Amino acid sequence: MLLLALLFAFVPRPRDALLRTRPALALVDCDHDEACTEEFFGPAMMMNAGVAIFNSSRSRRTLEPIADAFGVTTFALPIDFDQFATLLASSQRAPSP
Repeated sequence: MLLLALLFAFVPRPRDALLRTRPALALVDCDHDEACTEEFFGPAMMMNAGVAIFNSSRSRRTLEPIADAFGVTTFALPIDFDQFATLLASSQRAPSP
């Protein structure tokens, strides 16, 4: 499983990193405005990548509609290791037939 933790400070466009690496699961910092958009989530869903979005400063109320619309998991930092491991396992999508 390829896991993509996008460090957007070093990536010009999150969507480009997603399309270049084609991960099984992407951890997305939704404090980065370009990462929490249809432009990012659409291709992720089309390539059957699991997506877990996290935030440190945006309110959950802002993130929940985005997460619900695309069927992605949200979590807030900090998170302990066991919770993180469970989150990663549950965020993976089943392989396409």
